[in-house]
Amino acid sequence: HPRMTPHLHLCLQSGSDRVLRRMRRMYTLDRYMAMINDIRGRIPDFNFTTDIIVGFPGETEEDFNQTQSVVRNVGFTHVHTFKYSVREGTRAARLDAQVSDETKAERSREIRAISEANKRKYYGEMLGKPQRVLVERNPDGEAYGLGEHYIPIKIFDSSLKENDFAHVILEGVEDDPKLLCLGRRCS
Repeated sequence: HPRMTPHLHLCLQSGSDRVLRRMRRMYTLDRYMAMINDIRGRIPDFNFTTDIIVGFPGETEEDFNQTQSVVRNVGFTHVHTFKYSVREGTRAARLDAQVSDETKAERSREIRAISEANKRKYYGEMLGKPQRVLVERNPDGEAYGLGEHYIPIKIFDSSLKENDFAHVILEGVEDDPKLLCLGRRCS
């Protein structure tokens, strides 16, 4: 739809069908990937973000490896990573093979590292491309906002005001993880 942006947060939870069944999710990895592939078939640079739960009871190293593979292959630019925590009285709290806190912490770090690498790669691929930006603030002549692909962008233009739209060409990537792309105004 023309009013929609090319970004979607689509919760995955796990890249393992076995873990998804244990979580009682009503979808499979194949069905999830079919949605991703359908959208990317129409809009190749579509940006996906997701949620992952690491350390769900019974999650094996192989299950986790499958999740890592999906996160890499889809190229999620941001992953909200949650360590499973036991909630007394829930079905999951009664499941066998609870995962250690140390393992959950390590898996969480690994997913965040993959996500950060994906983000850097995606932002680099967007350099030189136009982006429509909604300006959120402009202190001291540096406007900050989110581009249509959910990319945080800084624009050196003191004339832009909060809630303005600006069309920019992405020119660079900063090291600050909160401000990764620099835009040059083109209209």
